[in-house]
Amino acid sequence: MIAITGANAHLGKATIQFLLQKVAPTNIFAIVRNPETINDFKEQSVIIRKADYNDYETLKQAFKGVEKVLQISTIRVDVETAKQQEKNVVNAMAKNNIKV
Repeated sequence: MIAITGANAHLGKATIQFLLQKVAPTNIFAIVRNPETINDFKEQSVIIRKADYNDYETLKQAFKGVEKVLQISTIRVDVETAKQQEKNVVNAMAKNNIKV
C-alpha cells in the first residue's frame, strides 16, 4: 500500500497516474484535505483518505495500513508552519510503523 500526500496537486496527480500503470488502484491511497477535489481517482478505485498536515490525528488515521509514503510538502505556508506540518507527517508515519 502506497500513500501519496497532496494527491490533488500537480505532482500528486502525476504520481498517481504513473502508479496506476504499475500497481492496482486499491493499493494506492490518495491523501487529501478535500476529498471532493479528487473524484477522478475515486472513480478508478484509488482509495481516498482525508487528512490535513496541520492535524496530526487525521494523518495518523490516513496512514493506517500504509507501507510507503510519498510526502509532498505544501509551499503555501511560512517556515515554522511547514516545519510543524512535516513533523506531523513523520510522527504519524512512525505511529503506523511506516519505515522511512
